[in-house]
Amino acid sequence: MGEKQLWNSIYTDRGMTLWSPPEATVQFVGRFLRKRLDTGRFQDLFPARRILDLGCGNGAAALFLAKMGYETYGIDISESAVTIGRKWLADEGITADLRAGDVSEPLPYPDGHFDAVTCYAVLDHVPMEGALRAVSEVHRVLASPGLFFLTLAGAGSKKFGEGRKVGRNTFKLEDDYEAGAIQHYFDRQDIETLLAGRFRIKDIREVVQKKFDLSFRKEHWSNRWHLTVEKT
Repeated sequence: MGEKQLWNSIYTDRGMTLWSPPEATVQFVGRFLRKRLDTGRFQDLFPARRILDLGCGNGAAALFLAKMGYETYGIDISESAVTIGRKWLADEGITADLRAGDVSEPLPYPDGHFDAVTCYAVLDHVPMEGALRAVSEVHRVLASPGLFFLTLAGAGSKKFGEGRKVGRNTFKLEDDYEAGAIQHYFDRQDIETLLAGRFRIKDIREVVQKKFDLSFRKEHWSNRWHLTVEKT
């Protein structure tokens, strides 16, 4: 099964849809783009007008960004997810440009087209070489200055090592709803390689979430990097 067919199946057969924007994306907007001051008042922190959500899925972040007043675009490898997202936004009376496409291939946008790009939990689902191509394309389509917010699975996650190893810190998942997908876990070396020569870090956070049973025994933990970077 190819990547497009896999992710179509994940969205249509396995029920992987998001109906609220990722908290990390909301926090990025509030910290770096537009701070809410009151029910109808905002303070612009960065002169952004046009934003791309890279790996938009069924449009949860795109809907949020459009409601925040941005000219919003989204692209995702899953045609099924994009179809769901288009219908959802139309039902909400929201306009955004959502289209199907592989984020690790040349993006269908002109140079310098966007003021900001968001990318939540996407680049860790492609091999490192694909992530490098995606970041190169993000650099191309971003204006200067431009902000890029991305989250990446960290090598400190409990699930690190699960699945069939296919490369350095890279595994093909064999169970749960993402079975068959690539999962790459980023360490400092990977992050530095990913951004080298293209982006300067403005903010970096390592977010660890721990799940416990009712006896307060730790059962599971996830480890993600949240990065806000600026085009150089």
